Amino acid sequence: MLNHASLPLKYWGHAVETAVFLKNVTPTRKKNWKSAYEIWFHWQFDYARLRPFGCRAYVNLPKSKRGTKFEKTATKGVMLGYQLGMHNWRTLREDERAELSHGVTFDKSLYPGISTFDPAGLLNPPLVELFDKQEPLTPETPPPAAKSHQSTDDDNESGRNLCFEELPDNSKEPAQSTSLSIPPRPGYDMVLQPIHHKAPQDISSNIDESNILQSKRHAHLAIVDNDMDFHIQCFMAGIQFFDQTTDTPKTYAKAMKDPDAASWTKAIGAELSAMERPGVWEIVDIPAGFEILNTVWIFRKKFDQNGRLSKFKAWLCAAGNFQVEGINYAETYAPTGRTTSLRALLSMGLVNGLDIHQMDVKNAFLNADPCLFVSDNPDWQCWVHVYVDNMVIVSKDVNRFKRLINAKYLMEDLGPLKHLLGMKIDTVGRSLHLSQPVYLQKVLASYNMVEARTVETPLVPNTRLLPATPADREDFLKLGINYRRAIGLLNYLAVSTRPDISFAMSQFSQYLEHPGKTHWDACIHLLRYLAGTPTQGLNLGNTLSPVQIYTDADYANDKINSYSYFGYIVMMGTSVISWKAKKHPSVSLSTSEAEYVGLYKGGREAVWLRLLLNSLAIPHQGPIPLMCDNQAAINITKNTLFADRIKHWRVHLHWICERVAKNDVSTHYISTHSNLADFLTKSLSRVKHSKCIEGINLTG
Repeated sequence: MLNHASLPLKYWGHAVETAVFLKNVTPTRKKNWKSAYEIWFHWQFDYARLRPFGCRAYVNLPKSKRGTKFEKTATKGVMLGYQLGMHNWRTLREDERAELSHGVTFDKSLYPGISTFDPAGLLNPPLVELFDKQEPLTPETPPPAAKSHQSTDDDNESGRNLCFEELPDNSKEPAQSTSLSIPPRPGYDMVLQPIHHKAPQDISSNIDESNILQSKRHAHLAIVDNDMDFHIQCFMAGIQFFDQTTDTPKTYAKAMKDPDAASWTKAIGAELSAMERPGVWEIVDIPAGFEILNTVWIFRKKFDQNGRLSKFKAWLCAAGNFQVEGINYAETYAPTGRTTSLRALLSMGLVNGLDIHQMDVKNAFLNADPCLFVSDNPDWQCWVHVYVDNMVIVSKDVNRFKRLINAKYLMEDLGPLKHLLGMKIDTVGRSLHLSQPVYLQKVLASYNMVEARTVETPLVPNTRLLPATPADREDFLKLGINYRRAIGLLNYLAVSTRPDISFAMSQFSQYLEHPGKTHWDACIHLLRYLAGTPTQGLNLGNTLSPVQIYTDADYANDKINSYSYFGYIVMMGTSVISWKAKKHPSVSLSTSEAEYVGLYKGGREAVWLRLLLNSLAIPHQGPIPLMCDNQAAINITKNTLFADRIKHWRVHLHWICERVAKNDVSTHYISTHSNLADFLTKSLSRVKHSKCIEGINLTG
């Protein structure tokens, strides 16, 4: 680098810093074709900023150091490197003093060293590359990221094209500079002959009109002479190859050309065999007035609880987008049990010492006729949780149920429950641990956060997100990130196994339409927290204890419209059954009213849970206790003498008073320090957050 730039050995430090910087922004195969810079800062480096080490630099003079408009506007220098995190370059002035400069114009064809400085040192810079003249030094904002493999399937192709087309344009080079190129490095097979230009001169007197068209023909030749452009093209080609070899094929033709074509062919054969057994089709004449629907093959890879490929699956379906309701179909419905019901079912199975197994209905959609199983033996209990075609069976004699249902349908016995709906379910003694490490790792990998620096709380303590300002919104748009998709991915964790991130998700979800960079920075903080707790999840124990519901509220937490947040968490012994963190969509006029809303929401969950337990023939004895840390709200639920003070409250809130009077629920005081729902309404400090997490038995 020093030899090429004609610089003496004493500038070796700048050369080393620049070499390290270039290495950090270069994508590599080991990092899944990402650069260390992108992994650390979570956005792609703006490769249009790259300049050859040692090339000519023209550093703009601020207006305060200029005289009249006819005086010189820049000084000569040499490019020495970059400043990390700032849109600045390090330049060497003619007096051999290095400095950081912002408004700099570069001539990539000249490498003057330090012996050819113009003694005058001042001239108007050529119009080769002009970057942000006369702007103050400001932190570098992330560039508009070209869509890459993180985007959705529909955007993949456009993302790759966008990257190839926009990178050259970002340099804003006019046509006259297109012949400027870096002299070839030793060892390159492709040799490009550079055309060196001197400082601009008056050429109006000898313009050859016949050369104008020829100059336009060469408008893009200089693009390929940048080493980094070559690496970017390799990077994008690698991503394209990765997408094509790892994605599930979208059509039959692609499946037959897929490297796993043999496995897809076997899956297709299994599907056709399954359709022949129940007599799914018969050959008939086309009825008058009916249109023929085409069929399509749907392919999917299934994975086990450890993320390993376990099965290739194929479905033969009618083209649903051409079906007409009432003619081609009558209803579109599949049973989907609540995850809250599943957790309650698993907890009661553990408490009663029952076996917990899992089955899958093979080709469930081929069995259209509904049926109902009714046991003629009241001593035999069998609880079944159904989610589309997945069944969780809880019984002392699971084999009896398996025999009964196998006699009617083609089933797949998956044995003891290990994996369901993306959750890994580990059996520890007579307890179950529910977590989503494989799913979480995929989410972290999609945002380059697998090896991120970790934090100990989901949000910075006392965080209150606000609507994005125009500048904040603009900064976020430059990142090119699908905020809605990221929140959707994280929200599945929050509702399944991670109540500790529920309050953060309730904050993020409010800004799906107009997110800002502040919101994304908070989301990155949450990803850092998740990266440090990848195996953390719910523990369902076998301790027989009464149900308790902890409720909490944070009065006027929303600083824009003064709405309050409420939250509750349902505990069955040491098992977490249900939880919620949400902003109440109306203004509360006092702390007691906000806490009363929390009691009302928790009370509704208590009544539902009582009905669920009754349906499982396990009636709850006595009222379900609601724990609250506000005495005024508790007294209102028990004493109608407060009617005049609360007559402005919405009528439906007084439903909780009725339930207390009917002995369905009871309200009790608990100190704020002992309230396990405290983390659902506010961002707590590390110590308080850890205490709540331990209280609900959330471990890794």
